[in-house]
Amino acid sequence: MNSENTLKLTNEFAPGYDNYIADRNWKGPEIIFNLMKPFVRKGDSLLDIGMGTGAASIPFKNAGLKIYGVDGSAEMIRLCSQKKIAEEVVFSDLASHDLHFPDIEFDHIISNAVFHLVGDFEHIVRKVSKQLKTQGYFCFTTFPMESKYLGNFSETEITGIYSKINNDQGLLVYRHTNDHVKNMLHSNGFELLESYVFIGMDDHIENQKVYFEVYLSRKVN
Repeated sequence: MNSENTLKLTNEFAPGYDNYIADRNWKGPEIIFNLMKPFVRKGDSLLDIGMGTGAASIPFKNAGLKIYGVDGSAEMIRLCSQKKIAEEVVFSDLASHDLHFPDIEFDHIISNAVFHLVGDFEHIVRKVSKQLKTQGYFCFTTFPMESKYLGNFSETEITGIYSKINNDQGLLVYRHTNDHVKNMLHSNGFELLESYVFIGMDDHIENQKVYFEVYLSRKVN
């Protein structure tokens, strides 16, 4: 991940982000909440990785959870803090192996529309495993890997991770094979409960649909 360029673009995009996702019927937060709803209880703690302006955390906040966040964009954190969703939002570059989370053992951890910008995110999964309670839930999204979505992505030096540069923005984006994600979860103590592809964004303005894959997992050891 070229985090410097990604974070620069994210900071520039932040002021218009909420309007952007509203105009394009962004489904990620709803999908994640509905998957996790049977397992959350009022008073549970939840960490949102790549919290942005807080869209994915709002339904959990409304359900009575204590929300914490981490993000690498100072502008996203500023806008999120104005909404008073989280107990704490920590500034941290998610591409860094020295990334910092709040020093809490969490009941649940989520990440919405982040890992397709990170590439190799196993260091994050390892960190999640250390700070998630046993039998806690970890739910996140990636770009799906099926050939019909592949386009002009090329395999990186890591088997199972593909990348391309978005020509419009110069942004490096990634796709992950299902096997790669499953193996990464398994090797870090997680049981995969469910995964499926969904239309994350129905962009009527640019006349395109953007697909994501969601994974729901549980820490078992």
